Amino acid sequence: MHSTDSGTGGGAISRRTWLSLCWALGGAVLLVTARGILSVLSYRPETPARRYELPAPSTVPHKGPGFWVDRDPRGWFAFSDICPHLGCEPEYSRERNAYLCPCHGSRFGEGGRFLSGPAGKDLPRVRISRTDTGLLLVEPGETVSADYRLPVKTEEEAS
Repeated sequence: MHSTDSGTGGGAISRRTWLSLCWALGGAVLLVTARGILSVLSYRPETPARRYELPAPSTVPHKGPGFWVDRDPRGWFAFSDICPHLGCEPEYSRERNAYLCPCHGSRFGEGGRFLSGPAGKDLPRVRISRTDTGLLLVEPGETVSADYRLPVKTEEEAS
């Protein structure tokens, strides 16, 4: 004869119920973990939709609100100061001639080119143009290709 009472006071749960609860808990933990990992991997920092006017900087790279402005022989260019990994702001190190992300150690070279670390890609290039009055106009919310340059306009800008 089988007894349904295990002799432990009647409040015990069956092995099947216990295993079902363990599987359910494990599945919930796995789901929460996967969601967290996916949110980190799919992170897209918000970029300001503002436009900034500035005179041609006398020294480069020049830090602006949400961007860097730089110049090479082909012209002016600008790139975001938001690390594509998790949205931290890399800082420029003149000694290393590199942009260093203080959060997770990503390194970017001249023009925001990816060198190493978890970011895995360049700092995004953003639109730079010229106003009617000759000022540089930077739009951090508008990305452009890495080849985009604004030609140097005057001898003063070229030096």
